[in-house]
Amino acid sequence: MVRALTPEISLFSVKLRKPMAYKPGQFVLLSGLGVEGPRAYSMTQHEPDSAELSFLIRKEAKGAFSKALFADVSDARPLFVFGPLGRATFSCAEKRPFFAIAGGSGIAGILSILHHAMVSGHFSKHSSHLVFGLREPERAYLLDELASAVEEAGGGLKVTIAFSDAPCPPEYAARFPSLRFLTGFAHDAVRQIFAEKAGAANPIFFVAGPPQMVNATMRTLIAECKVSPTEIRYDRFG
Repeated sequence: MVRALTPEISLFSVKLRKPMAYKPGQFVLLSGLGVEGPRAYSMTQHEPDSAELSFLIRKEAKGAFSKALFADVSDARPLFVFGPLGRATFSCAEKRPFFAIAGGSGIAGILSILHHAMVSGHFSKHSSHLVFGLREPERAYLLDELASAVEEAGGGLKVTIAFSDAPCPPEYAARFPSLRFLTGFAHDAVRQIFAEKAGAANPIFFVAGPPQMVNATMRTLIAECKVSPTEIRYDRFG
């Protein structure tokens, strides 16, 4: 199954022979389609009892695998799946809030954490925050889903959308009143949230996205916000 979010971003699902036990935030390696070598993709939901995995995949101009994947979405094609992998995981059993910062398609693994938290009723006891960095409003995606999550969480989840290349149009604030919109990079939004002292107390931090975004966010958290590196779980995707 394929669901296009933008011309460059789609949700893909892969059916397995049997369910795969995995933790929220983990990823797998996908290979096949006549392309040499595997590619890492995070699951967007946490349904370990299901034999279906969902992925948020960006079509990269120089990415042979993603170009092959987007080339024909009409028919099912065989893929090889290896995993699960990754240690940037979360469990509601930790009984702590989280502060997640995602850039672009790096939101995928954070969505799995969000799904796990929603199903478990985590936000009723542990208010958490998500910062989602995108380039511009015209190419935004998942805003409806994130707004619904905020409303369902009943005040236990805050979501900030940071547009780096253009300011947010006024109509977005009217359309998505449960979301906060800022202009700047994801790490700029983090800096502002900390300055306002609006983050949750004693959270676990998650950072996911392109290497440049992850590096900038890590510097902001550690050097400016004085967050201990041991409290940050992250993945870089090139």
